[in-house]
Amino acid sequence: MKGTDKELHINETDNGVVFKVWVQPKSARNEIKDLKGDALRVRITAVPVEGRANKACMNFLAKELGVGKSQVEIIGGHKSRTKTVRVTGVTTDEIERIVFRKS
Repeated sequence: MKGTDKELHINETDNGVVFKVWVQPKSARNEIKDLKGDALRVRITAVPVEGRANKACMNFLAKELGVGKSQVEIIGGHKSRTKTVRVTGVTTDEIERIVFRKS
């Protein structure tokens, strides 16, 4: 977010756009909330059991970003609340426009 001490760091690579997500499972609804440090805070209704919250997070992000489910991948932090996500088929500008419109 511009003008605050928090900023989402997005890296555009040959393999897609990479950024951090902080997942809050067992929430009342799925939503992009705000930033937590340098990560996008995402609330997910799924429980963190057997990868359910990870899958729900990827599906939710795909829907919000307007890409296919196979275009969103968790590449780090599978067992942590802070995850590194890669999204193919979008640019940094598109991610920022969608994310900051919602927060």
